[in-house]
Amino acid sequence: SSGINAEYGQIVKLYLTFASPEPPAQGQVNSPVLAQCMNLLTPLTNGAPGLLEAVFLSAKVKFLSGQVEAAKSLCQECLEHDVSYGEAHLLMAKIALNEGHTRSALQSLEIGLSYNFDLMDSPIYHYVTGC
Repeated sequence: SSGINAEYGQIVKLYLTFASPEPPAQGQVNSPVLAQCMNLLTPLTNGAPGLLEAVFLSAKVKFLSGQVEAAKSLCQECLEHDVSYGEAHLLMAKIALNEGHTRSALQSLEIGLSYNFDLMDSPIYHYVTGC
């Protein structure tokens, strides 16, 4: 079963390479790729809510679909289960930046860094810190 879940995660990640890395501008239509991702992720997150990668990928898809509050909620869910989940901290920082909250973005990165120094290699880290 975990092999199937991993395969779904890999498929979603592959689909996301074809989606815009940013949410749509006001009035723009979402990529159909994002709907495909949610079609794959929804049964996983409903059937195995503790599967953090699926929850995180759902958060990412929600963010890229412009559903920022849902994305934040899913990121929080990931972090409640595993506070060291680096990608969730990065996405929280990206969401904060997208909303114009630079200080909040920096705070998310600092918390993430306290668990995982590899986050310093992320482009968003360099963007937020100006390094």
